[in-house]
Amino acid sequence: MDVYGQGAAAGTAFQLADAATWLVPLIFALVVGAFIFSAVKNVSEWLSNNKKPVETEKAKVVTKREHVRRRASGNRSRGGGFSVGPSRYQTAYYVTFELESGDRREFKMRGNQYAKLAEGDVGHLTYQGTRYHEFERVA
Repeated sequence: MDVYGQGAAAGTAFQLADAATWLVPLIFALVVGAFIFSAVKNVSEWLSNNKKPVETEKAKVVTKREHVRRRASGNRSRGGGFSVGPSRYQTAYYVTFELESGDRREFKMRGNQYAKLAEGDVGHLTYQGTRYHEFERVA
């Protein structure tokens, strides 16, 4: 009978059980903390934008980009981690404008607003902080 072997096995079992008692609450706290941080950041940006004046400046559309994110349905296969069933895709649209001063500003916008713009368009950009309002093309 190996006294050290039994002690090591018993100690390991105790450490794993002990780790599970603090690991689950720690992960829960991290997830809740990330959610709260994100909510506070979004509300802070919204309030900051509301305090800023609505500005209209002459601008040019410099670049357009899309960011597509795939969100799995939640059903995962055990083999390779591929989702079983339909996936959902979410597209974020961004447009970068160059102001007369040379400054560049990128705005996130809805797809219908994005579709109306083309690179090289010149016009009047209306925005409030980081919030895009509209762009009127000038001939």
